[in-house]
Amino acid sequence: MKQIRMKTFWTALLCVWAFGSSVHAAEKVRISVTNYNMSYLGAGVAAKKGFFIEEGLDVEIVRMNAKVIKGLIKANRFIRENRDESVKILAEWGRTQKEDAADAYDSTRQVFSPDGSMIEEGMRLVIEDAKKALKVTRPVTLTEVSDTGALREAQRELGLKSR
Repeated sequence: MKQIRMKTFWTALLCVWAFGSSVHAAEKVRISVTNYNMSYLGAGVAAKKGFFIEEGLDVEIVRMNAKVIKGLIKANRFIRENRDESVKILAEWGRTQKEDAADAYDSTRQVFSPDGSMIEEGMRLVIEDAKKALKVTRPVTLTEVSDTGALREAQRELGLKSR
């Protein structure tokens, strides 16, 4: 009887060792996209082909709507107008030293636009860098990589003029 229990124990231990990666719960991750288009094709392919699962991730892809963007625009405005409180929040939320949070705030404050939009020149620089990295030679328009529909809707609802 003792020999059967030991054999069962070693068999179970071997199974846990051999299939251990499937015993652990996958890390839950939520990816938000503004639209199901080419900009987010990588996320869609990785989800459909099981690449996230291979990496131990349980990924949910959700569509960001105008209400979410309105909240982010309000946050951008708050960040621009409330340095001390924003630094405090960043230090706590980002689990970093207050001095590091202050440095990060000071170096990136201008990125947070009051209306939620990104400066077109900045977008073009990002596109050009991506084209070089991917060795793309054809022209790439802003509309191919950016969907501003939800942003424009949120701006309208907040009474903001879009750029």
